[in-house]
Amino acid sequence: MNLYNVVACQTACPTPRTPEELDKNIEHACDLIRWGIEVYCQSAPVKLVAFPELALVGHPRVSHKELYKMGVEIPGRVTDRFVQLAKEFDLYIMPGSFWESDPDYKVVFNTAFLVGPQGMLLKYRKFNPWWPASSLSPHDLLTTGYDLNKTPLFPVANTEIGNIGVAICYDMLFPEVARQLAYNGAEILIGATAWFDPYGAKILDWWNTVTKARSIENICYGLYVGSGSSVSDFPPMSTSGYSQMVDFEGRVLAITGEGEKLTSALFNIDMLRYYRKTCRQNNFLAANRIEGYDYWKTPKYKMTPEVAKKEELNMAEADEIMIESFEEFYSKYYDEEVHFPRYGQAWWDKFKKAK
Repeated sequence: MNLYNVVACQTACPTPRTPEELDKNIEHACDLIRWGIEVYCQSAPVKLVAFPELALVGHPRVSHKELYKMGVEIPGRVTDRFVQLAKEFDLYIMPGSFWESDPDYKVVFNTAFLVGPQGMLLKYRKFNPWWPASSLSPHDLLTTGYDLNKTPLFPVANTEIGNIGVAICYDMLFPEVARQLAYNGAEILIGATAWFDPYGAKILDWWNTVTKARSIENICYGLYVGSGSSVSDFPPMSTSGYSQMVDFEGRVLAITGEGEKLTSALFNIDMLRYYRKTCRQNNFLAANRIEGYDYWKTPKYKMTPEVAKKEELNMAEADEIMIESFEEFYSKYYDEEVHFPRYGQAWWDKFKKAK
């Protein structure tokens, strides 16, 4: 049987302000990987380790220009460090997402990558940014010659332990992301998040709801890793934690609480593949009557390639792009003029200074 342990490294790293502080966070992550291998190798080998969204880089509230200078190139020295560790321990590592400074487009993406003993296997750029931060969705550049061959929108890595896809935080609330990854071959979905209170807590339970739903809908294992940071680590927000492993029928195999923690569970890809090939009643991938759905014809979130040309995009301008698209959608949906509130740059400047 293709049976092995997966480990969730729920981190609480402070936001780095210098390359040296980032290196310190990276070495702490390497220590967590070593500890996870040591603790969870009893029943089966540890073959897959994952971290939360922005686990090692945090969320500095700076302009696009400043964040571009702070970002990393992927691949680059950061990926090389985790490839070295993957080769040393013969496993696969998804070390959370990073601010990626892309020299081809001169923009910042929120990007996760997967490495293995062979090297870097995939790079996924967050398709659905949650708020008007400085990162951009690759969706917004599709009309400007975005190279889908170089960086596919929904890549899947075919590995010896199964086919692996990645989604980042807000992506988990869009069923289309996980479904596209599943149709691209994914058998394991890594969901990396910095979901913060209260939406990941047990009271509202958004995070715990969508993790199970995405695995059930797509008949896939889920390695869903939440950030466990405090307000001091991730100002001005605290993140909810509750990393979990979910099987392909939505059963929670392991779950953490809040704060920095490790946990593990067994995955069996042979069992998943058998289920997909033999299940008659709940085979959602095979039974999907795609032709009947036409909601993709509704007004779409508009592409904004112009932001790639704006060197100093401030938060109010990014917010305006998002709000205009929302207003266009609901004005057409309700057939009446709809207006969303504007915060203005002064509000974002105040937010930026929060410590």
